[in-house]
Amino acid sequence: SERGRVTRGAALAMLGKVSLYQEKWQAAIDYFHQVEGLGLYRLLPNYADIFRRAYENSEESIFEIQHLTEQNPFTGSALNQWFAPAAEGGYYFNAPTEALVNAYERSESGEVDPRLDASIGREGQLWLNGELFSASWSPTGFLTRKHQQPLSEVPASLKGDGDLNYIYLRYADVLLMKAEAFNELNQADSAKMNLNRVRQRARASYQGEAPADLLTDITTDDQSQLRKLIRNERRVELAQEFHRYFDLMRWGKSYAEAALGTEFDYDSKRYQPIPQAEIDANQAI
Repeated sequence: SERGRVTRGAALAMLGKVSLYQEKWQAAIDYFHQVEGLGLYRLLPNYADIFRRAYENSEESIFEIQHLTEQNPFTGSALNQWFAPAAEGGYYFNAPTEALVNAYERSESGEVDPRLDASIGREGQLWLNGELFSASWSPTGFLTRKHQQPLSEVPASLKGDGDLNYIYLRYADVLLMKAEAFNELNQADSAKMNLNRVRQRARASYQGEAPADLLTDITTDDQSQLRKLIRNERRVELAQEFHRYFDLMRWGKSYAEAALGTEFDYDSKRYQPIPQAEIDANQAI
């Protein structure tokens, strides 16, 4: 009955995330250290397992939204339908771009970061139900794999009522936020240590022996280069988990507009409107 409730770890992680947005780098680090000091969280050995029903509320998860199917009132996940192909009763929303696919590292011989196929469906790779993915299923040629369940777990008749939890905060996110904060304080060694922990788990998730040049440890001490690497690591590690837009906004107007295109107006999207109910309830606003 307590599963899914907000915990001290979740609150501390959120305080750290808020501090990051405020550019209070040391405060963010202090909060993240408190999260780790609880001794409750670790990276799962296999990246793909994070997004499987059998691993819900795992030691990597800090806060996740609990979903149950066939409940009244409704408590299921509609993401299972939103991102699925039409053949499964899905709407194929939020289709990944080729730019995202190309952001994943590849070895000299062409082997790819295993997080790609754990996150995104692409031509010729196995899809959730064991069939080969077809680029024709999506307007971009790709579909989001995360947040979806095989038909053996949720039949097509219940496609929009999935029971796979949505993970909002997980330990890898904390490590990458720590890396970002340390780098902004020009503490390269600490930044690299946290960044490389995430990369090492990704490398260990490779099926078989990983190529020697795939997902190697980051060694540069250059702050600008490290910033670029940390930002790309967030892009691929947290792909399709609904963090990217907010990361872009945090990193500033020029970065966001370069990523989102010339028609994107950063200034008008920087802040969300205060809900009318809050304005009505607080005359000081």
